[in-house]
Order: sequence, then structure tokens, then C-alpha cells
Amino acid sequence: MQLNLSALVTLLGFSLGAQALSGYTATCNSGHIQPPAAVADYWDLIANCRKPSGAYHVQAAIRLGDCLGNSGGNLFYQRK
Repeated sequence: MQLNLSALVTLLGFSLGAQALSGYTATCNSGHIQPPAAVADYWDLIANCRKPSGAYHVQAAIRLGDCLGNSGGNLFYQRK
């Protein structure tokens, strides 16, 4: 799945809003979107997130193509 720049900006804006509501900023850091690599054709949202034990899951990732889709030019949530 390919996302254009405006979709990424929208996603980042949504992510920042979700951070304030969910406590994401209190438990995760170094969040970024990683573009496709030479061997993969998907985008990932990656962050270091604290587990209940206090240890960090470094490079925890969500594959954006598994939860976002395109329907008639509209970005939408999908569950795979």
C-alpha cells in the first residue's frame, strides 16, 4: 500500500491527537513512520513502547497497510 504525502500528514495529525488522549506520550517515545525498504512494499509506524514490567519494546511496529485502506480516495480504518 502506498500513502501519499497528504495522507501521511493527516495520519501524523491524528496520531498527535491520539497521543494526548491515550497516554501514548507517557509510555512510548521515538515514534516515526518508516517508508518501504528495498525488500518490502509497506509503511510502518514505529516507536519504543514501555511494557507493564517497565522494560521497553524497542522498535514496536504497526504495519500501516494492515490497518489503513483507500476507498474511493478516502483513507479509512480496516482490520485484517
